Amino acid sequence: MTNDCAQSTQATILVIDDEELMRTLIVEMLKREGKATIPVRNGDEGLEVYQTRWEDIDLVILDYILPGRSAAEMIQDLRSINPNVKVMLSTGLQEQQVGELTANESVVGFIQKPFDINDLSAAVKKALEG
Repeated sequence: MTNDCAQSTQATILVIDDEELMRTLIVEMLKREGKATIPVRNGDEGLEVYQTRWEDIDLVILDYILPGRSAAEMIQDLRSINPNVKVMLSTGLQEQQVGELTANESVVGFIQKPFDINDLSAAVKKALEG
């Protein structure tokens, strides 16, 4: 995957969030920004999709709290598929509360819930460029 692909408005983003309303909201916001999205509701689905389509996925937006699997475990599993995975954490917690995880080299972004389309757009742009 080239940097040109990662910086284009046609970026493909895997959205992993167990809350249907939040997942739908993120997908709709990203679609308005011209992004392709792949929404999934849990870590197992996310890993299955990433395993088969990782070369097409420019960014993973990962809900920090998923049932059955921690964000740290998810990042480790995603990295086992692609060591260069780009992950943006999404959570209601403050960034300081997830501190050590945001220091992971795969974590290229952070967005605190609730957020609006401008917040999401800016965070995604920064994550894709970083």
